[in-house]
Amino acid sequence: MPVTLGLSGFGRIGRNLFRLLYTSDDIRIGAISDVADPEALVYLLRYDSILGRFPDRVAWKNGRLTTPGGGIPMLSGKEAESPRWADLGVDYVIEATGRDCTRAEIEGFGRTKGSIHFTAAKPLPPALLDELIRTRVADLAVEGSE
Repeated sequence: MPVTLGLSGFGRIGRNLFRLLYTSDDIRIGAISDVADPEALVYLLRYDSILGRFPDRVAWKNGRLTTPGGGIPMLSGKEAESPRWADLGVDYVIEATGRDCTRAEIEGFGRTKGSIHFTAAKPLPPALLDELIRTRVADLAVEGSE
């Protein structure tokens, strides 16, 4: 069964990740969120100035990014600010907005299995770093006991 990812941010990073993962059998995109106009984002995916045209038909229809393989929910505006990822069937969230997230925002990813963050290389605040390390150590301890 493939892992389902949510893309938070569909700018340059999010669209490039979508291109990389689009044909994967092991990973599927379950939802996309971005505060920008979804029709504009689909246009930028279709006609990328660096990578060229997207290899398949893509369109914006009824709140979804449609491809020959189906439709992917695309959240925009206020609903993109705090999506309920787990309710959308997402296992992991890729935070690709490029902005720093607060602890509350990271926790807002909710009942997913985890998240991956693409942000500028800045040091994390010590309290957040400590929490991330404690969480990962606890995860490893649980995995090691199975």
